[in-house]
Amino acid sequence: MKDDPSGRRFACACAAALLVPVLAAGGLFGLDSPPAARAGILFLSLLFGLPIALLHLLVLALPAYLVLREYWSLSWWAAALGGFVVGAIPVGLLALGTVDPSSDAVTLSFGGGLLGLSGGVAFWAVLAVKKGGPLPDRP
Repeated sequence: MKDDPSGRRFACACAAALLVPVLAAGGLFGLDSPPAARAGILFLSLLFGLPIALLHLLVLALPAYLVLREYWSLSWWAAALGGFVVGAIPVGLLALGTVDPSSDAVTLSFGGGLLGLSGGVAFWAVLAVKKGGPLPDRP
């Protein structure tokens, strides 16, 4: 997608990239919890997850998008791959910095990557939707 999105659409895409992974993580943590505790878990995931996601967005994702959009068009798979990398690398580095690095570092990095992937796809989906038109790269 080579077009330059409007400021409002870009802001909505950034908001989606922040909220989708945080809510997904909160939903996953709440699966084993009693129904009465799920709202509290979602609130806590927003409280603690949004600042972390905002750092990922501001420090890694937005600079990468702004540089790479000059060379490649934003497709769903590029957004998914970029989101995976943005989510996996910091989590993996933090997990390796623990006292007892083990296979848990790979698991944590993969989990962070999947959450980042969801944020990347949400970012692409908001930018890809055009007023009254279909999503690009879709049959």
